[in-house]
Amino acid sequence: MYSEISATRTQKQLTPVRESITAKPPYVSGTLELPASCFSFLYRITKDGHDARHINLADATPDELEKLTRACEPASFGRKQETVKDENYRKAVKMDSECFSPMLDVFHTDLVNIIYDCLLEGTQSTKRIKIELYKLNVYDKGSFFKPHVDTPRSKNIPTPHEGGALHFRHRSQEWIFDSGQVLAAKDKPSIGYASFFSDIEHEVAPVTSGHRVTLTYNLYFDDGPVSAVSMDLSPPLVNERAFREAFTTLLEDQEFLAEGGTLAFGLRHVYPIKDDLKHVHSVLKGCDALVYQSVRALG
Repeated sequence: MYSEISATRTQKQLTPVRESITAKPPYVSGTLELPASCFSFLYRITKDGHDARHINLADATPDELEKLTRACEPASFGRKQETVKDENYRKAVKMDSECFSPMLDVFHTDLVNIIYDCLLEGTQSTKRIKIELYKLNVYDKGSFFKPHVDTPRSKNIPTPHEGGALHFRHRSQEWIFDSGQVLAAKDKPSIGYASFFSDIEHEVAPVTSGHRVTLTYNLYFDDGPVSAVSMDLSPPLVNERAFREAFTTLLEDQEFLAEGGTLAFGLRHVYPIKDDLKHVHSVLKGCDALVYQSVRALG
């Protein structure tokens, strides 16, 4: 009877630690510094025409951004099984992928690694990702997109703007990524990025000034194993603080494993390691890296 009570107490004590690991946001976002050439692209002045114009969004003028906006068309959105245009629900303009050609190649950036490291877990992290350029959107002053659920993921180009924060909602929780604010603090050309699963509700808050320009990509799982990705990247661990606080509280509890014991953490990712575990800590990612780094930091 004592062992059953003790085991129950231990499980209860471990609950906050367990939840701090698994209850991470269902998206990944941040900024990524890129060469200025990555922000250049050509676009058609009219959808059916042949004349094109060049723009570099790293240092585009308000006049150049206005010309880009005028070359776009009102953005639509999916409602049930229909594609509709309704400025009461979405006010923005868009350009389809066949009408522009960006210099940016996402496969030559760390974005793919970030998605594998921070968003995918378990067998998902062993699948190949197919990335498809979908469209360009421009949100100028007064533009917005009310709460919705769809499949695209997007990257925010560093055009000066205020407002237009991206709100995520899932299971009664809400997170905010304000690309305009984080990019304004950068002194080198950078993008703001956000990647999330298709069941996540998201909203673009009204833009109050400037132009919010985004490239949207659809991500799919493809057949075949994942290509080798760099393990040198150390993206921010979004739930690191919550885990450290919960783990510190656990260690300070004198009733936790009062008679001694071993505390082990199972891995949530799959790694291509067969026998030698000597260097496994160097390839840990996501929540696994969070646990290892936090425990090491706490001594």
